[in-house]
Amino acid sequence: MVLTGGKKKVKKAGGMLKPHRGSEHRDCLDEFLCSVPAFFQASNEALREIKKLLTKRHIRRGKAVYLSGDPVTNLYIAESGKIEISKTDEQGRRLTLWYIKPSEVFCVPSVLTGQAIADAEAAEDSALYCLAREDFEGLLARYPELAVGLLRCLASRVRSYSKSVDSVAFNSAANRIAGILLAYHAKGAAGELICSLSRNEIISLTGTCRETVSRALNKFKKDNIITMERRKIVILDIEELKRRLSPGP
Repeated sequence: MVLTGGKKKVKKAGGMLKPHRGSEHRDCLDEFLCSVPAFFQASNEALREIKKLLTKRHIRRGKAVYLSGDPVTNLYIAESGKIEISKTDEQGRRLTLWYIKPSEVFCVPSVLTGQAIADAEAAEDSALYCLAREDFEGLLARYPELAVGLLRCLASRVRSYSKSVDSVAFNSAANRIAGILLAYHAKGAAGELICSLSRNEIISLTGTCRETVSRALNKFKKDNIITMERRKIVILDIEELKRRLSPGP
């Protein structure tokens, strides 16, 4: 899925999206929209309509996109950075549910109900595309195929959330940490398998203390499953990490 400009075309599920003639920004936006899994089922016409309606918002690290209970008037698509979705109880205890990565659509239930069901905060400086609620609803009415892609993404998120609940209920902290490393890793430029979550982010996702996370990571390191560098964790033995994911006491 590569767009190099000029007369090239961008391949996508369901057809070919021709790049917009004109500015480089438009060409880049064509390519970006084709990389969004929620839009894989969208027609070229639907993508062109979406592109016309998007606005862009920049969020600095530590700033909230919205808080639980806030009115939500936009659907968001992450272009860059990382957004933390979390819940906080009355005592101020915070549990991270998941992180939103580039090309992911988020807050679909919130924008449809009009109210945020969790907190969304920038874990890194982030850029978001925004689609106003009324425009989003109009697009769904005109292009039903958009609903198919969004439902598939929602189903994937529910499945992921279900696994997280199972992990907290039935797995040890070390098992949960193994699952987080597997869920949040990607292949680096040199072919390494890298998890770029910080220890604080892993702590938030597991709902446990710093000492427990440090103990588990150091054990994985001692067993040559991972190696830890300043800003990343490199997975050396992914098969062994998967075995550590199996439920245990």
